[in-house]
Amino acid sequence: RSSLIHTEPEAELVDPRAADSAFCLQDALQQIKPIPQIALETLAILANDSYSMKELAACVHKDQVITARVLGWCNAAGVVGGHEVSNLDAALVRMGEKKLIRLILAATLSGYFVDQDTGYAQSRGGLFHGALACAAITTELAHLLAPELSRIAYTAGLLHDIGKVVLDHHVCRVAPEFYRVLRDEQSLLAAEAKVIGITHPEAGEKLALEWELAEPLVQAVRWHHEPRKATEHGDLCTLVCLSDWLSRILWEGQQPWMAQEMELTTLLARFGMSPNALPTLLSALPLREIHRQVMLS
Repeated sequence: RSSLIHTEPEAELVDPRAADSAFCLQDALQQIKPIPQIALETLAILANDSYSMKELAACVHKDQVITARVLGWCNAAGVVGGHEVSNLDAALVRMGEKKLIRLILAATLSGYFVDQDTGYAQSRGGLFHGALACAAITTELAHLLAPELSRIAYTAGLLHDIGKVVLDHHVCRVAPEFYRVLRDEQSLLAAEAKVIGITHPEAGEKLALEWELAEPLVQAVRWHHEPRKATEHGDLCTLVCLSDWLSRILWEGQQPWMAQEMELTTLLARFGMSPNALPTLLSALPLREIHRQVMLS
């Protein structure tokens, strides 16, 4: 990956229209590795009631790196009740199926959230931590606001920003221009469209389709900033949008860019709530535990 283009003594703004800085979506997509079989099997398990943990465990055991990562997270995050585990069977007994499946999914996809400190996240690992936080909050909000979405909520939250993975390399290349436009526009989507020519939800939709993800996930990736535009699965898109909004405020201390595109009032109204109910909603979320697990992961 190229470093930030600069000249001495001052950084040079890269013209996004120049031939050597033009963004090619197809080239960017080809640089993304195919989704692992373990991730596909885990996604299938999360989407269906009938599955075999034995089969999933056998699949995960074939990948020593993923197995070690899952067990390391289990022990580091203290999610197994303070008892160290050394194999997936023990982790299953301690954690339960749902938590272990989510951890396996996060572990298999963590390699995709490889970002640069001059790209979207402004710090290495930021994209993955943001994805984990959004996934955890989406799961908790689903239990509270839309129980019927509980099965798919974690996956939707984890994958919502995969478009940033596609665009991150290019954002790094044109960082000075990108962040200047972002300051002027005060809208992430507007800055992406102006500088890159495509937004991260649009790029994410292309990747989700290439991965042949389930339609609800494709819709959540595409419309997590603009859920009102979703023609299907609007509740899931709104849930992820709200989770993304909360995670950016709670973990990054930012005023999220989506606030200009979608008011909090509208998000909460989808679930029959008013902004006055936000403190009650936040108090129902295990925020400290979510934050601890995200950071340890």
